[in-house]
Amino acid sequence: HIHFGASTQNGPVVVFLYGPVAAGGGPIEGEIARGTITAANLIGPFAGQPLSRLLTAIANDSAYVNVHT
Repeated sequence: HIHFGASTQNGPVVVFLYGPVAAGGGPIEGEIARGTITAANLIGPFAGQPLSRLLTAIANDSAYVNVHT
């Protein structure tokens, strides 16, 4: 998922890239998700905002991706 904040912070999730899924699902190989992020996918503090809000955060290094392994 994508978080809002600096990579050194524990920022809120603003969009899921995959899931949510139940814990303990086991290893997955290859592509697990494909799609297009739209304003309708934004959650948390970005819910109801235009997609440009996320793009601005990414461009300003105010967003980071968290991949759980």
